[in-house]
Amino acid sequence: MNQIKNTSIMLLLFTATDKTNWNVASANEPNLATLLARPDYNTADKTNWNIDHANEPNLALLLARPDYNSTDKSTIYSYPAALANRDIPSANDTNVFLVYAAGTPYSLTATPALLDFGTTDPNLQITRPGRYLLFCNVVFDYNQATFTTNEQITVKLRRVNNTPADIDNASRTRMLGIVTLCKTSMGSLALPPTYYSTGNSNDYIQIYGSISAIPSPGTVDANSASILAVRLP
Repeated sequence: MNQIKNTSIMLLLFTATDKTNWNVASANEPNLATLLARPDYNTADKTNWNIDHANEPNLALLLARPDYNSTDKSTIYSYPAALANRDIPSANDTNVFLVYAAGTPYSLTATPALLDFGTTDPNLQITRPGRYLLFCNVVFDYNQATFTTNEQITVKLRRVNNTPADIDNASRTRMLGIVTLCKTSMGSLALPPTYYSTGNSNDYIQIYGSISAIPSPGTVDANSASILAVRLP
C-alpha cells in the first residue's frame, strides 16, 4: 500500500511538459526496451531525461555508447560501475574477429608465405585496440606426394602491417612421413592459444606456411584455415 501511495505522489509531481529531471529508478525499470515503450517517455527530447542510476545516469549517453546495439534493445540493461567500460554482448559484437579461408587449396613451398586460397585468404583485420587471445587452425593434405626423407611443415601467425613481425609464440611444426604417391589428409595443425596486444585499430594478421622440402612428385596442400581473435576484458 505504501508503495502505491509513493508511486501516486511521484506521478502527481510529474508534469507532461517537463520530463527533463524526472528520474526512473533503474531497479524498477531494468529493461531498456520496456523503458522506451513507456507512454510517459519523451521521444522528442532524450538529452536531459535521466535514468536514476549512478552507473548510467543519462539515457542519451547510454544510447551513444559504441557498444550499444541499436538493432536489439531488448537485452540492454543497467550494470554495476565496475563494468562501466565493458562491452554489452550483442549481435554486433566487436569483441570477436574471425576469418575462414575459402577457395582453392594452397600448395606449400619452401618459402614462408601467406596461405593464398584465392577467394578468401586467412587474413584477419583487428579493428579495435586491446588485448586478445588468438586461435589458428589449418588442415593439410598429401596430394599425390612422395617423400624419401622426413620433412616438416611450419605454420605461424604474422602481422603484416604496423611494423610487420611474426606473432610471439604463434608457430608450430609437424614432421611428415616417408610416403609414396600419398593422397590423404594429414589432419589439422592447430597453433596454441596466443596472447596478443595492440594499440592499433587496423592490424592485419595472416597465416603463413612453408615446407622444408617440396615433395617429388606431388604437393602438400592447405585445404582449410581459420583465425579467431577474442578480445579480453
